[in-house]
Amino acid sequence: MGLAELNLKAFNEELDYDLKRNGYIEEYRKRRLEDFTLMMERVKKAWIKRDILEVMSWLNNQRHMAFVLDNFPLLKECGVYEKALLHSYTSPRVNHVNCQTWVIRFLFELADRERLLQEGDPLPDDGPFTVYRGVAGHGAKRRLRGISWTASLDKAIWFAERFAESSKIEKPMVYQVTIMAEHVYVYSNDRNEQEFLCDISREMKLKKVWGRTWKNGRKRN
Repeated sequence: MGLAELNLKAFNEELDYDLKRNGYIEEYRKRRLEDFTLMMERVKKAWIKRDILEVMSWLNNQRHMAFVLDNFPLLKECGVYEKALLHSYTSPRVNHVNCQTWVIRFLFELADRERLLQEGDPLPDDGPFTVYRGVAGHGAKRRLRGISWTASLDKAIWFAERFAESSKIEKPMVYQVTIMAEHVYVYSNDRNEQEFLCDISREMKLKKVWGRTWKNGRKRN
């Protein structure tokens, strides 16, 4: 079983994007196409071994989620879906604002909970857990019930203000909720962020515990 099984749309879109930006230089275009051919050979060898993390290592991490969405039936069949999903969510160094909330929830609901939990770190205890989420911006972009939460209030505040200083994103706030172990998709402390990826339903009450507003270009508590 080889490369033809994988949907390579995300790889090809990355190549097309790069060529549109830099392909007007003929030498660059030729070299980029040669590199892409070699890369596909390495991707093929990695997939034959079912090394999904190596496969994804050749792709811009901002496209990892799209790759998983394109390939979820095959990844589930091969037993690497949960590993690929967790990596696709945690590998980008920025957020998933360009990925619709329903897509993220759909992918996590497809996962086998036990396998997904095993891909992460052990839960700190049996719960319940008090977790926090930092948000900013307007409307749907705030994603009050997104799946990423942290056990650290300070870390949640940092996330709320992450882009506010430079772009004056309005109303950075932190919300708190109490969850049980069955609400948790997976727990990861890979970046010392005490991150709980969890299902926060509309029935669960959120409590605002911190907030800051901008006025006349200055931040105010």
